[in-house]
Amino acid sequence: MTDGGVMLIGIDGGATEAKSHHVAVEGSGADVSFALGDLSASRRYERIDGFEPVPVGDQIAQRNAGDVQVTDGEREQGERYTDAAAATVIELAEKTGARRVLIGMGMPGLKTEDGRGINAINNGARTPDFAERLEEKIRAAGIELAGPLARLGSDADYCGIGEEHAAEGAFRDVESAYYVGCGTGIADALKLAGQLVPLDDTKAWLQKSWQIPSWVGPTFEKIASANSMMSLFAGQMKTTPAALVEEGTFPQDLAATGDPLAQAVMTTVAATLAEIIFERLFTIHAGREEAPHRGEAYLGLSRDHPYRSMLLERIVVGQRFGFIWADERYSDIFRRPCETLLVAHASRCGDDALAEHIAPGGSIRQGLIVASRLREAPAIGAAIDAWKAWAS
Repeated sequence: MTDGGVMLIGIDGGATEAKSHHVAVEGSGADVSFALGDLSASRRYERIDGFEPVPVGDQIAQRNAGDVQVTDGEREQGERYTDAAAATVIELAEKTGARRVLIGMGMPGLKTEDGRGINAINNGARTPDFAERLEEKIRAAGIELAGPLARLGSDADYCGIGEEHAAEGAFRDVESAYYVGCGTGIADALKLAGQLVPLDDTKAWLQKSWQIPSWVGPTFEKIASANSMMSLFAGQMKTTPAALVEEGTFPQDLAATGDPLAQAVMTTVAATLAEIIFERLFTIHAGREEAPHRGEAYLGLSRDHPYRSMLLERIVVGQRFGFIWADERYSDIFRRPCETLLVAHASRCGDDALAEHIAPGGSIRQGLIVASRLREAPAIGAAIDAWKAWAS
């Protein structure tokens, strides 16, 4: 609870389910800190039979024209989204007896001008009135909202906020860092010159991980995310990711026992993660790389930006890959190969200062890459954003 008797809740509205977490607030003012509580609740989004999203190109055209035409199917599907999110908040309130809550939420998709709705989204329903509908459902359960849902944020931004402000956040004690959270997709977050810098503000000189082609062709996100890792492994095993999850079969476990197909997958993923990390280190320090395989959009990025010459103090690996990175069982098939390949990139980059920063004496710098200790960084970040908007 906050000092005002309010239960603070962060909601991670992912692609398939909503997950709410209680976030504890300790201290006040400049000494305030946040930590993930013990309570959580989740609901999968129920999908209507036959629901077909509006083609993304049409969504963007309508959004740009200021004429978003939500279909009946989207309204019905969107109602299921808000039902699921509301149910998680109600469950947490009922578990604790809280009758007053403050919520923050991250959701995929492009947001409405006021930030409280979604007017363009891949593989989903546009819900321009998402926050309003969510608030109505929570109030209908007899739960008071301490304040309105200020905005629907992005997972990436909320990961950065969590790492900056949570008690165990890996951004807290450095001036510059990059967070790469590898789960359903990839969440990119930056802290530069002591400030969080949303990647939406860097588009002239830095792309997001879902935009950049990797060394093997598909984008970074299509190779080096937890979902993509499972898809690659399922292809090797001639099955589906869902079947592997049902069996409890994961590539990192088989690779650690010497399975060659699983090891091939883990090597590919580690190599791609090394490429992501090096690209960020190089671009921040020297401007975007000369990398023709990344295509015209990448080569069209400006080499100049306000942070050139900066050497990132820390790389934070988060979400599912953060757990794998930190687990010594997988060090030989994931962490060490990634570090070795990052050293190789540094040795060939032609920038002595960057090479020495990454690999002094030819070995990876101690403490350069760390695993996030935040189990649910997006939810923590969403809650912190809500608290700061409410407290201001």
